[in-house]
Amino acid sequence: MSMKLLSELASNLKPLVTSIVDTGDAAFVVSLDCQFLAWGSRAQQLFGFTPTEVLGRYCYDVLPARNASGQCVCSVNCPMVTAARFGYSAAPSEVRICAKDNRPIWVRVSPIVLRAKHGAICAILVLTTDISRYKLSEQLVSWLVSRLDEGDTHSAVAISDAAAMLRSLFPSLTPRESEVLWAAVVGDDYHHVASSLGMQPATARNHLQRVLGKLGVHSQRRAVLKAALALVTPATGSCPEMRTLPGAEHATARSTG
Repeated sequence: MSMKLLSELASNLKPLVTSIVDTGDAAFVVSLDCQFLAWGSRAQQLFGFTPTEVLGRYCYDVLPARNASGQCVCSVNCPMVTAARFGYSAAPSEVRICAKDNRPIWVRVSPIVLRAKHGAICAILVLTTDISRYKLSEQLVSWLVSRLDEGDTHSAVAISDAAAMLRSLFPSLTPRESEVLWAAVVGDDYHHVASSLGMQPATARNHLQRVLGKLGVHSQRRAVLKAALALVTPATGSCPEMRTLPGAEHATARSTG
């Protein structure tokens, strides 16, 4: 990982920032007034912004974060910066940030205060880890439980979030096909898919047929199972193969007609 530094960075801060050689997380450094001082290459990969686009700007303008309730937690007096001003690192938190391409990303934010030579806190190193799949998995599992217990067919998972995640798992899917696949996961047959997405049943059926081909399965049931398993196994970072599931090869095929 490489860190690009603000050209006007104070001399007492440069040794602190340049010593950050590598980290597996997306990292950046902000001042105690929320100004970006350094921007890591993995931060650019995750959020899409180049160093030129962020250095010198305020983090609440570039990466406004929201909590699970949708409340904005970024400001000049955000908890992370306020804690640093009082001499300690704030506890890690989970927030939702909008990337440059307007893609929502759930991240775990871990701030670490940086102290100058004589102990004064002068900046904050922020490590961010993409946990979008974990959050989606939590929501999906919660919904599946409620559907089994109460017959609830309304998913609380936003279709845009699920569709984006499915495209990352199955890159050959188009945006519309990923929406159709998610509608199939939370719904029933292609009539329900068509109704939920505002399209004709014949159009939904055609999309589903293309999805089956791209996923290498022969029934909607197996496509739904493959998608659901991929979504709820974020730790592996890959989609489990159907053949590894006991009894999966004997699953009853659900007709797409």
